[in-house]
Amino acid sequence: MATIDMAMKVLRKIGNLPKKNEKYWIEAYSNGREQGFLICYWKINSRNAIRVAFSENRNSDSLVVYVGDGKETGQFDMTGNVPSDTVWNNARYFSQDKYLIDGVKFIKKQLGLK
Repeated sequence: MATIDMAMKVLRKIGNLPKKNEKYWIEAYSNGREQGFLICYWKINSRNAIRVAFSENRNSDSLVVYVGDGKETGQFDMTGNVPSDTVWNNARYFSQDKYLIDGVKFIKKQLGLK
């Protein structure tokens, strides 16, 4: 059963989010048995927010990461908590032994973090 523990470890590993020139915020992510977090990244002078949701995958012990770029209407809107087919099809999975390294690195890259 998927729990929030894996997502909490990932969030701690990502660390503090920068405050200068960009806006970041964190929301709870809940999709059935997948419980985790969503980090939004809104760059100044941009019309679209990057949304990165991550949790333990409902069907395995892997970390699953969903990324939406906000360009497609309804692509990944937390009000409905239902990403588009594009987001689902592009989900990335990271195994138990690699999620704190490769998974965190992938998330940071999507959010423009070092």
